[in-house]
Amino acid sequence: MISPRAMRPLPLVPIGYRRNGRPILPILGASSDDPSNQPPTDDPGPGGVAIPQYELSKLFAREKDQGRRAVVRDLLGQLGFDSTKALADFVQGQRDEEQSRKDAERALLSEAERREQSVTERVVVVQTPALVCTTTRGTPMRTGETSIPADIPRPRARQLPPGTTDKRRPKTPT
Repeated sequence: MISPRAMRPLPLVPIGYRRNGRPILPILGASSDDPSNQPPTDDPGPGGVAIPQYELSKLFAREKDQGRRAVVRDLLGQLGFDSTKALADFVQGQRDEEQSRKDAERALLSEAERREQSVTERVVVVQTPALVCTTTRGTPMRTGETSIPADIPRPRARQLPPGTTDKRRPKTPT
């Protein structure tokens, strides 16, 4: 009699069913004695050469590096440089020149800002009341504050002679 382990199940015959009713099919090639699980033999076959993967990886990496170096050499020749060091020196010189130009612009700008600040201070001293009125309008205030500073005279309310009423305001019943 054949033991159950020696007998392989047919690929499309379910070996059981899940709780939801779906069939459980056998996984082909999962058996330890299945020949497809065995490592390949070292015999490359007729006319073939066996090269291990790590040697192939080294060869391809070397070829890739050689290609990169050749492209860099061609590009340097097209740009008119003898070596990568000459290109690096040129780029560094351009960066230094750009930085010194930016520093000079900042120095000129700071000088202009100082002059503008001194002119602004002189204008503030001369036109203090007008400047204060213009700068305080539109600013948020707390309850009870006015937008006109205390040192600027305020317009007075219109004085009416006794016994007359303002026609713009209705009389309040007494």
